[in-house]
Amino acid sequence: MQHAIDSPANAAASFAAQPRPWCSAPADLALAPDPARPLSSVDALLAEGLRDAQGRAPLPAQLAGWSTAERLDALLRLCLARGLSRRRLALRCTAAADCDADFHAELDLAACSQASAAPASVLNFQLGSQQWQARLPTGADQARWSEQAPTPAQLAAELLQPAPSEPPAAELIRALDQALARHDPLRLLRLELSCPECGAAQVQEVQLEAQLLAALAERHRDWLAEIATLARAFHWSEAELAALPDWRRRFYLQELARAAA
Repeated sequence: MQHAIDSPANAAASFAAQPRPWCSAPADLALAPDPARPLSSVDALLAEGLRDAQGRAPLPAQLAGWSTAERLDALLRLCLARGLSRRRLALRCTAAADCDADFHAELDLAACSQASAAPASVLNFQLGSQQWQARLPTGADQARWSEQAPTPAQLAAELLQPAPSEPPAAELIRALDQALARHDPLRLLRLELSCPECGAAQVQEVQLEAQLLAALAERHRDWLAEIATLARAFHWSEAELAALPDWRRRFYLQELARAAA
């Protein structure tokens, strides 16, 4: 029986929960990550893929209370636990006006994990000679903002502590945005690359969360295809095949390929 983590939501909770290898149990069959629905996909993946030392899953309210940086870190660790340590990126040259070449770059996800944001509940930053404080955005904020589409000034007003009595000035909004980016450098990766076609140096921006969800979605499709291949050959149930450890599934697939050669 699956139990839920019943401790209060707090900043350290996501770091105490450990990921299990995903695509390794019958419960994972129906959980298909959808990069087009990132919020619900991340919620479902973390709820199913994280367990504390007692084997308990995080509660939905707890996941909603984790900061966006903690949620991204947990999703990254889920990928790494599945063996997805590198991601091939499809990019297009943006540096030269006469070059529109497509090229690829490889993203080291294991290296990304070393730059994860440390647990925190508030963010301190400075604008000129004045010190400011803001709370970190959470999963609950993401859910609300996806429905309301607030302006940058409204977002800043929600995060600043204490809440300002007037709409934040543009320079304060920029300072807050920069402070959030420093705290969570993984949300938007800025990769310094050179185009292999024209040689122009450029900075490519990559949304890490979207790449992680795409990698997990691809792995899920591959896993289902492997299960389908074994089901046709051995007529075992889907649940039985989903429960097979990786090494046994690979062994049977190799035997089928050898027999067909």
